[in-house]
Amino acid sequence: KFERKFQSEKAAGSVSKSTQFEYAWCLVRSKYNDDIRKGLALLEGEEYEKALKYVRGLLQTEPQNSQAKELERLIDKAMKK
Repeated sequence: KFERKFQSEKAAGSVSKSTQFEYAWCLVRSKYNDDIRKGLALLEGEEYEKALKYVRGLLQTEPQNSQAKELERLIDKAMKK
């Protein structure tokens, strides 16, 4: 569902931030490392500091967003590699 929406918007030339976040979230929850890396890369083209800033901005407006909390943890983990 999310991949289809992402691919459709990408083909149209513009992917919304929410679609990108939703698709990235699905990927980072995968059991496959390649999917996780792809999800993290979708946030900001592997610019983890920018991705972290974006996720933390989301957490300021939605502090109980469990998806954003998990994504923040995964980005932190990726940055430590």
